Amino acid sequence: MLCTNTTITSIRLLNCVLEGDCEITDLNQNMCLHRLHILKSKNITSSFYPGLKSMCGLVELYISGVYLSLNIYSSDSISSLYYAGIGCMNLQSLTLCGFIIAPEAAEILAKLVTNNQSLHYADFDLNKLGSDGIRILCRSIKNCSLEELSLSCNSIGPEAGQYLAHLINNNSSIQKILLDDNELGSEGIVALTKGICNCCVKLMDISGNDIGPGAGAALAELINNNQSMNVINLSDNQLNSDDIIALSTNLKGCSMENIDLSLNHISSDAGEALVDLITNNKIKCMDLGGNALGSQCTGKLEACRQNCDLTIDDSESKPDSFVSSDSDSSDSDTIEVDEQ
Repeated sequence: MLCTNTTITSIRLLNCVLEGDCEITDLNQNMCLHRLHILKSKNITSSFYPGLKSMCGLVELYISGVYLSLNIYSSDSISSLYYAGIGCMNLQSLTLCGFIIAPEAAEILAKLVTNNQSLHYADFDLNKLGSDGIRILCRSIKNCSLEELSLSCNSIGPEAGQYLAHLINNNSSIQKILLDDNELGSEGIVALTKGICNCCVKLMDISGNDIGPGAGAALAELINNNQSMNVINLSDNQLNSDDIIALSTNLKGCSMENIDLSLNHISSDAGEALVDLITNNKIKCMDLGGNALGSQCTGKLEACRQNCDLTIDDSESKPDSFVSSDSDSSDSDTIEVDEQ
């Protein structure tokens, strides 16, 4: 029995192999348990979950990289979690990663969000939601309390742009949304741009989405129409110098403070446009590492360093622009079980 000591507030099960129909009944004796993390553990079956509903003090549930024995797609696992009672708990943070969720389970995933009105952070990365799954999820989440939502690495594709716009418009509490590595492409960004206006999102990560070339004007429109947005990550895309010129031409006096343009295809002929982009919009932080800017362009940008935290060369230390919201549970009241 792990939890006879009622001062324990956090438990991490890492690389564990649970024997038989293991339950978490023993954990339920500890009403001080606030955080439960399950990582890379095997043989987790539906009998493990029902005890969650009696953990009335639980505010953070984190399940990632679990080798679930229910079925390979893990849709039954999402259902088990919902019917075990976490759909009506007072969770503040919910992470469900690596579940490979089938589209029909996306609606249940949405219920986990909408029924937990205290939920401020949700991370559904690496679930292979796809276009159908994201469509169901985005249309089912309404008037939630989420402030930060991460949907990275879900292969949602260009069609998801319109669905994400619907999600943002119907949930004004969302301030940070992470959409990196989702194959949105320029088409998806255009759809997203057309769909949202005056949203409350302050930080958007759309890195690694094969955006561009030819997306500069759409990105400018996205920023201009949403003045609350002050941090955007555009790294690891296909943006070129023409996109930067279009972005600079169409952005004047916006509220953008931090923009990551690293690992694109920006060349030396974008020098003046980059200078104008920084000075005309009072950008405080910009990352241009991993682009073929050349010495002439770099020379022009040097004058901007006085008012902008600028990263030009890969050897320079990059600003910590996108701080993870993952909670650090490594305190004195944490039990960690690692059977690796």
